[in-house]
Amino acid sequence: MTKGGCQDRGFSLIEMMVVIAIISMLTMLGVPLTSNWVASAQLRETQAALAQGIARAKAISLRNPGAVGDDVAAAILCRSNDQLRLITAADADGATCSDTTQWSAALSTQTTIEAGGGAFSCVAFDNRGLTLNPSVAGSGSDHCLTSLDFTLSKASVDEQVSFH
Repeated sequence: MTKGGCQDRGFSLIEMMVVIAIISMLTMLGVPLTSNWVASAQLRETQAALAQGIARAKAISLRNPGAVGDDVAAAILCRSNDQLRLITAADADGATCSDTTQWSAALSTQTTIEAGGGAFSCVAFDNRGLTLNPSVAGSGSDHCLTSLDFTLSKASVDEQVSFH
């Protein structure tokens, strides 16, 4: 449109509103994809921390610094709130979740770790690096695992992981 010999430049209000509406729709479509991507990345971080904790627990239990017997926890990996904690036996009585932490890793908030049909609280290893029966793990809990098969969940994303 010309007015007195000059040409108007720029966008009209309607053109700007159409562009804003399109950008808003694309953003609304992208948010669920982004939140699933973030949840999946946080599950991978949790899986890596769990793998590292189990590997460290097995290695320490094989070193057996507390000189524990076959049926006592040489090392125990415990979950408390949003942390994994590795505890080693300081003496022949074995390790418990209430002992001094040797290693810890932060977990993503609101991440669920399940195993054996319930929430993961601990897994204990004997002096051969094998999981112990919960009744002899010395954790003060009935939830210590003998299986290393886990289900990790965050938001609507679930992953099955197994460690050996």
